[in-house]
Amino acid sequence: MMQLLIPIVRADLAIDEVYVYTNEAPLECPITVIGGLQYPETSPDIIEGWNKHTIAFCSLQMFPYHHFFFKRYQLLLLQATCQKLQQNQ
Repeated sequence: MMQLLIPIVRADLAIDEVYVYTNEAPLECPITVIGGLQYPETSPDIIEGWNKHTIAFCSLQMFPYHHFFFKRYQLLLLQATCQKLQQNQ
């Protein structure tokens, strides 16, 4: 399992080292921002900052747990994703 995760973590760290934010025009599509309730680096206030990146609707969906909520709550995440996609058709 670690052999699968190590390249992903390395890629995340590499992006973090070289990424430079550039202020561009907001998107015209809706954005759904998803975060973990017990992950202090992504409080709802921080996540809601994403709304400046769209002129469409921006929604916030918080799940229990921390950074790896997507593993523990995979079914809930998939259901929420499907629901959002159906709403935006």
